[in-house]
Amino acid sequence: MGTIDQSEGIADKRKRGMVDTGFYNRIKTYCIENHIIEKQDRILIGLSGGADSVFLSVFLKRLAGEWGLSLGAVHINHGIRGAEADRDEAFCLQLAEELDIPLSVVRADIPQIAREQGLSQEEAGRDLRYQWMEKLRQEGDYHKIAVAHHRNDQAETVLLQLLRGSSLRGLGGMRPVRDRVIRPLLETERGELEEQLRQQGISWCIDSTNLQDGYTRNRLRNQLLPLLEEYAGGRAVEHLCRTARLLQEDYDYIRCGMEEAWEELIEVGEAGQDPGGGVWRPEAGCGKRIDRFCRVSLDAFHRLPVALQRELLLEMMAYIGESRKDLGFRHVESVLELSRGNANKKLELPYQMAAGRDYDFLWLGRYQVIEEEPGNPGDQEKYCWDPGESGEKEFVLPGNGGRDIKIALQCEEEGVWEKEALKNDCTKWFDCARINCMLEFRYPRQGDYFQLSETGGRKKLSRFLMEAKILPERRKKVWVLAAGSHILWIPELGRTSAAFYVNEDTRTVLCARYELL
Repeated sequence: MGTIDQSEGIADKRKRGMVDTGFYNRIKTYCIENHIIEKQDRILIGLSGGADSVFLSVFLKRLAGEWGLSLGAVHINHGIRGAEADRDEAFCLQLAEELDIPLSVVRADIPQIAREQGLSQEEAGRDLRYQWMEKLRQEGDYHKIAVAHHRNDQAETVLLQLLRGSSLRGLGGMRPVRDRVIRPLLETERGELEEQLRQQGISWCIDSTNLQDGYTRNRLRNQLLPLLEEYAGGRAVEHLCRTARLLQEDYDYIRCGMEEAWEELIEVGEAGQDPGGGVWRPEAGCGKRIDRFCRVSLDAFHRLPVALQRELLLEMMAYIGESRKDLGFRHVESVLELSRGNANKKLELPYQMAAGRDYDFLWLGRYQVIEEEPGNPGDQEKYCWDPGESGEKEFVLPGNGGRDIKIALQCEEEGVWEKEALKNDCTKWFDCARINCMLEFRYPRQGDYFQLSETGGRKKLSRFLMEAKILPERRKKVWVLAAGSHILWIPELGRTSAAFYVNEDTRTVLCARYELL
């Protein structure tokens, strides 16, 4: 089980002081400087039975008496090593009892979970450990989860991230504090921890799988790091950890710049809401509806350093997808490439996200799949208006930006309306004498046109919408007021046809009012 004789119990060794005072104070100082542990904290310890987690438990038990900490522990039996795993579980139960720390034991079939989720056993085991620790932290009302990562683990992590081609964030390795997870031993080396336990006659368990080179991390630990230590004069771990600290500081600087850029440049919106009170909302495409979105001006975005662009894109993805998990370099680079390309392009991302470039903006949104595209309500009678009708008639039209549109139409005689109202963007006036057929609110059709001036001059509606920078998928769902193929009014753009302008000869006008609900 352990590397030393266990003839004497752990409780006996505690009477002899256990951890060397200088070493204990060094770790305590690290915890103070990095705000890892506060007095009266309630801490859940991840206890595997290995030397590092055993030492962590012993250290925190001593600190608990000094700082008034409340401790608990959890041991995960992964169901991989058979009798050896059961032996580790029994050891942890004994250790927890002698340290007077309540212990929860979780048993799981990691090989089965890995097969079901398509993960390696290493990945599945890690995910399960953190899921259960967080679950038990919440149930036990603990403030923090303490794990026993040390400098050797940090060096392995930096090497692993380097070989994967990770970003600056990944190359910085592990932090002493990440959310609720704390790492009090991150500035100590494995050898130091084992030596402290040996000096006090405290045993620990050895996981035989750590000696096997089947896992990538094990190969780094057992083959690559010893080779690097030889070439670096025994200081490879020290230097890798120093580099990690420096890269963390560099990354923190970039994060500060990113946060400033976010506040200054990013517009955000939710379902039923438009950023800044406008009518903008991105389109995901056929069969999809965007319900959470953000965008940035391409001009401002491209003025940022590329490092800030990448970090801002990651933050946009994390905001939209509500997670950073599974978001990597290829996703960021694909959106970055999109931002530099042609307009009106889109791509899909994890977590039902889409990204697109719409003329002057880059946007990201989370979409919902809808069963069918809305039909063309323009052919329905309730969206039609007869110029012979009297009184006001109202329509409520489904809006493109998540907000419905209310339209009110009414004929008014001379003297009722005023000339200055002609400039109102939400109220338009048309000469009724020039309207000689049923009007309808509908979506665009092939052959629709717009009259540009009173003397003539036509433009296809499709061309007009393109020049107005309306995206192709949105052009099919822009509401228009039409007399046959002649378009009188595009409410969303506030544009009216010159063929129906009011002039000095007008006696009766059609008053059309537009309102976003």
